[in-house]
Amino acid sequence: MISIKTRIFKNLSILLSVGLIVKVLGLFHRILMSRSLNVEGLSLYAKMMPIATFFGVLASFSLGSSITQFVAKNLVKKPYSNRDLMAKGFKIATISASIVSIIHLLTNYLITHYLLQTDILFKPFIYFIPLYYLQSYTGVFKGYFHGHNKMDTYAVGQLIEQIVRIILIYVFITPMLKISLEAGIKATVISLSIGELCQNIFLFCSLFKFTKIFGKKTIKADTKALIKTSFDITNNRLANALCNFLEPIVFTFAFQKTGMDKMIADELYGIIYGYVIPLIFITSFITTAIETAILPELITHYKKKETKEFNSVMNKTLFFSFIPAVITTITFYFFSEEMLQLFYHTKSGATYLKMLAIPSFLTYFDGVFIAAIMASDNEKKLVKVTILTNIIYLSLIFFLVSIPKINIMGIIYSLSIFMSINPIIMYLIAKKYINYHLPKKSILYLGFYILSIILTELADNIIILIICYLLFAAILLINKNAPHHSKDN
Repeated sequence: MISIKTRIFKNLSILLSVGLIVKVLGLFHRILMSRSLNVEGLSLYAKMMPIATFFGVLASFSLGSSITQFVAKNLVKKPYSNRDLMAKGFKIATISASIVSIIHLLTNYLITHYLLQTDILFKPFIYFIPLYYLQSYTGVFKGYFHGHNKMDTYAVGQLIEQIVRIILIYVFITPMLKISLEAGIKATVISLSIGELCQNIFLFCSLFKFTKIFGKKTIKADTKALIKTSFDITNNRLANALCNFLEPIVFTFAFQKTGMDKMIADELYGIIYGYVIPLIFITSFITTAIETAILPELITHYKKKETKEFNSVMNKTLFFSFIPAVITTITFYFFSEEMLQLFYHTKSGATYLKMLAIPSFLTYFDGVFIAAIMASDNEKKLVKVTILTNIIYLSLIFFLVSIPKINIMGIIYSLSIFMSINPIIMYLIAKKYINYHLPKKSILYLGFYILSIILTELADNIIILIICYLLFAAILLINKNAPHHSKDN
């Protein structure tokens, strides 16, 4: 029988290896798309995405996460009907996506004309509707396969999706852009649905190999429990999605209060959310992979009241998160211009990228704390925190951006504060309700990281940073190889 540690390592290896390929392909897709659409088209596309994401969260109803929990818990307690669980999952997905699609149609003109103040997006925005259904179905597949620790199946599905989207840039989006910018944006949105459809087809075919779909139902899945869990998780994600929905609206309104032209606001917003934000979160798949991989194991440990094992998983995954956090934040802090030039052939936004690099460090630990809070049935605590931090974030954007001397930097300051306080609050929740405490070594590592950045910045020499981390690696190696003495000696 495979041990829990081996299973976590295997799942993480699959998610990270395939996730890295998917992320590279996703970045390549974004680079090609940004070069095709240019700043004008990219800013229009960036304005639609937060609102489309908000509708997408509503439509998917967090079925991916809830079904993962549902499957993991039932594997511990009792058997269940695979066929019934999937049937009810797809039924809920269809109903939620249909409701959201109707809302979208009814509010489409209001959103594009009055909120976004961009009539050219009226028709392209409608083309997001098929994506709501497809993303909802993907969530059902994802939750089912992850609940059974079949991480590789969903990962390959994501890989197929990205490959299809890249191909569509050449064969579909580029020819449509020659007709008009509006046609090109329409094609960009449609390509998202085509990629999602290909992923769904693969996952559906894989489902037949893994479980018995047709036949007599055995123990029926608990629909009320599934809906309740989905509702609790959705409330948290909805708060984030609503914040993203309101962000471009609040930013544009505050920016215009300073007397600046709306076109300048659109261009700057396009640079931040078209170039800087995607780059700063280029390795965010690591956080997602860790959350996904450890959630079933944390649920098992929590249900069995195995506190020591629960904390052990937390400690190891937090240390694992520390490594990419250090590498990426240092890279973007000291080489912001070079990275933008490498990926987008532009240096626009280099100052913004450098400023966001340091606070983004803490976001790499979000996944571990979120998984722990979800595993301990404390999703409602997440909702309250998310609502509070998002209110603070939007308020900061409005007040800071509307100050003429601060202007566009207001959104960078707001985002920096948001990225810093959110993980800290997550940890405090885990500490209070799960009685989890950070190891002293973790605090020392964090202090070392901050000190190395300060020393390098003061000396204005990257060699100082390299020396610091060589010393750090040596200390870790010595501690690892040092003999451990028991208390009896």
